[in-house]
Amino acid sequence: MGIRPPVVPCGTQTNSGGEGTTTTTHNLGSTPGVVNIDFDMFAIPDSLDVFYRGVLVASTNGPVSGAGTLTFNYNSTNNIFDITVVVTGPAGTQWTYTVNCPVPPSS
Repeated sequence: MGIRPPVVPCGTQTNSGGEGTTTTTHNLGSTPGVVNIDFDMFAIPDSLDVFYRGVLVASTNGPVSGAGTLTFNYNSTNNIFDITVVVTGPAGTQWTYTVNCPVPPSS
């Protein structure tokens, strides 16, 4: 069994993992709310997919270039606070993204 990479807390920028697929786990905590993921794929298009409990909750829907934001609603279930972000890109790619912590809805 391989070593599990560390879980990255929300609010931390993740930088390019290079060519191929980079999979990172992020902890969102127990607060429900809207999660924004700010990304910059720069000039070479990459795709970004976000999964919670194995279900796709946000996606660029294929390779994109430049900056953008993905948004999804988060409400932890069964004490599962982690999401998985998968970025896929070609040779020479560079990218960054930040999974922002959930923002509770205003009352």
